[in-house]
Amino acid sequence: MSSVELRGIAKSFGSAPAVHPLDFSVRDGEFLSILGPSGSGKTTLLRMIAGFEQPDKGTISIGGREVSRLSPDRRNLGVVFQSYALFPHMTVLDNVGFGLRMRGIMKRNRNTRAAEALALVGLSGFEGRLPRQLSGGQQQRVALARAIVFEPDVLLLDEPLGALDLKLRKRMQLELKQLHRTLRRTFIYVTHDQEEALTMSDRVAVMDGGRVLQVDTPEAIYHNPSSSFVAEFLGESNLIPGTVCGGRNSETTRFKGPAGMHFDLPRIGRIEADVPALLSVRPERVIISETDGEAGTVIFAATLEAVVFKGAWISVVARIGSGTRCEALISNDGRAMLKLPAPGQVVRMAFRPQDARLLEGTP
Repeated sequence: MSSVELRGIAKSFGSAPAVHPLDFSVRDGEFLSILGPSGSGKTTLLRMIAGFEQPDKGTISIGGREVSRLSPDRRNLGVVFQSYALFPHMTVLDNVGFGLRMRGIMKRNRNTRAAEALALVGLSGFEGRLPRQLSGGQQQRVALARAIVFEPDVLLLDEPLGALDLKLRKRMQLELKQLHRTLRRTFIYVTHDQEEALTMSDRVAVMDGGRVLQVDTPEAIYHNPSSSFVAEFLGESNLIPGTVCGGRNSETTRFKGPAGMHFDLPRIGRIEADVPALLSVRPERVIISETDGEAGTVIFAATLEAVVFKGAWISVVARIGSGTRCEALISNDGRAMLKLPAPGQVVRMAFRPQDARLLEGTP
């Protein structure tokens, strides 16, 4: 068992709350990412789980055992930071086995375990090298091997790929996911990078201002964000301001947006009628329409502002009415750019009501 349970956990530094009281669970064997901007409290939360910070109140349990007041070395956790912190004068094998040496493990045994950990991260044959003889990605693998050599119940990772270039970072994301499948351990991964969270996670916890705003699978959070912050932070989203009012029947809600936009959606119980609301629509769900579209499709006029080439996609940015921004992402078939009008002209944009989500609040 390597589940993690947080109950009423909170932490302040002086008078400034870093993590507001929260209840939080990580399932046995899952890969959970804690995603949020700088200062959201995600690293403080991870450090409390690790034992590097003591919570002001609340309890932390790992595998059903409360560890709130235990020192980090008694929690059976592996920890990987962005900084590799390798000993420059030690070989790769000795770096990985150093913690075992401090625990009194005999040399033959620790060398065997260190070599096995290196094999798991794809570094067999590198045992005799020094850190300066390794690339950044290889050094990060050594740091991973050092963390898993203890066979920890939970692996904590705090922005471990932040120092790598984009191409290597993408490759390491897939390798970390594969390592998780191989080890079948619980991984808790802190990041500000939305793509990392979407690529690797079984579930994502979105944090802001010391609070966990939503916890769910990447697909569920992406398609059903709980707030405008989540919608914008996890990917791109069009947020169209408007008002919610009564629909045609008891099962629908009518949304009235800018420039005469109005249509019915399935009723959302948590949003009251006659109050400001936001409509969230992902850019890839918006199209440029040359016809009246399918029955029930929401079609509206907008003034084309910019067309941006993005390789496999083309971004079409327009303004609805006096200024609401709306973006459509169009698949680049090699001819799409030629079909678009020039900036300043009016285009017809469209989306399906089922691809939109109503959110509380104003921009």
